[in-house]
Amino acid sequence: MEEKDKKEMAREEEKKEKDVFSRLFIIALQSEIKYKALWQK
Repeated sequence: MEEKDKKEMAREEEKKEKDVFSRLFIIALQSEIKYKALWQK
């Protein structure tokens, strides 16, 4: 039972990290698009 809880917690942590990473990735993409748009003007 305890092992399962540890695995569940580890999975939750991993999911959180992925969410944060994907959010940062999206922000980076959006700002890159903005910068490219500015440079083309």
